[in-house]
Amino acid sequence: MNFDNACEGIKKMIFAQYFSLLSAASGVLAMIVSAIIASVVSSSFMAMATGGANNATTAKVLSIGSGAVLLSVATLALGIVSSVFMIIGLVKAKSDELNFQTALMFTFISLGCTLGANVFSKVPVLPILIGIGGSVCALLSIMYVFKAIMNLSEMIGEMGMVDDGKVSLKIYLILKGIGILSSLLPNVFPIAAVSTLFNIIGIAATVLSTLVVLRYLLKAQKTLSLSV
Repeated sequence: MNFDNACEGIKKMIFAQYFSLLSAASGVLAMIVSAIIASVVSSSFMAMATGGANNATTAKVLSIGSGAVLLSVATLALGIVSSVFMIIGLVKAKSDELNFQTALMFTFISLGCTLGANVFSKVPVLPILIGIGGSVCALLSIMYVFKAIMNLSEMIGEMGMVDDGKVSLKIYLILKGIGILSSLLPNVFPIAAVSTLFNIIGIAATVLSTLVVLRYLLKAQKTLSLSV
């Protein structure tokens, strides 16, 4: 039994996870830079109060601010590239297992939500709701990818992959749930320190969930490529 299309598709999905990790790293850097800007601006206000503010301080804020904007754009761009690779992989793999096709549908919706949340970023509440919808669709997409791989593994008698998939999927769902919840709580508790804490937790959960998926995809590619 041969699953060349699934193997080729999974290879693209692996690239998607790498770009997702890069997007998360860029997001972390953007958060750090934003914190630096807040610190510099706070110091500038104190300097103004004492008559010590100068053009050099203003230039410093503008320079760091430009870096934050670039990192935010990079985070979005890398996330979109990740989705594109995921779509390419699912299109290739869907001929070997129908659950990949369902995953493809949810990936398209998730990408649309990501773009929509940025388009309506200045509208109150709406970007948050769209973002939640996108995160849930991304979760469902991965869930169906796992289901497809487990079905293919069962067809070739690789029950170890099936059991691994069940455990990995549970871990992924827990981590993804933490990530989604952490993205909501800063809006409930709009306190700088609390928001930062939840953002850190959310990013950590996202990175760990991505690593769980990456590990299983790498293992699946190896297992299915050896099937005859």
